[in-house]
Amino acid sequence: MLLEACLGGEIWSLLRDRGSFDETTAKFCVGCVTEAFHYLHRSGVIYRDLKPENLMLDAEGYVKLVDFGFAKKIKSGQRTWTFCGTPEYVAPEVILNKGHSFSVDFWSLGILVFELLIGSPPFSGSDQMMTYTLILKGVEKTDFPKKISKRPEDLIRKLCRRNPVERLGNLKNGIIDIKKHR
Repeated sequence: MLLEACLGGEIWSLLRDRGSFDETTAKFCVGCVTEAFHYLHRSGVIYRDLKPENLMLDAEGYVKLVDFGFAKKIKSGQRTWTFCGTPEYVAPEVILNKGHSFSVDFWSLGILVFELLIGSPPFSGSDQMMTYTLILKGVEKTDFPKKISKRPEDLIRKLCRRNPVERLGNLKNGIIDIKKHR
């Protein structure tokens, strides 16, 4: 795929250099990604590979999604079973091979919020299996660093519900619930 030049660089490099982002910067990045997901999901595309390495800044400072290698077109209500994604960002239903849909993108959005604010994802083990074990234990068992204030913590916990049916973005109002979260 050909994309216009993203002269602002990649979010991963900025995050690595800074260590973490302040809440305002993280909120802006997450807002851009949420808009991209809204567009993709309306078009029937599930992204499945959200991570800072796949986020670029255009010349005006807006975040762009890149690398659509794991993206897939699915119909509303349809599920897919391909095991793919970056281990720290993989949703529980993918690990458990229960079939997944658009809600895996909302899970990964919660992981992104955490990583942008702290500099590392909440679930990271010494190997992939340990990482998957931590993911399956759930965000409920995760102690959040004090650096994450109440509102982002609430958003992360709502996006990272183990049951995809209960996940913010997958409820009655869809992605609008994410956009309206304070």
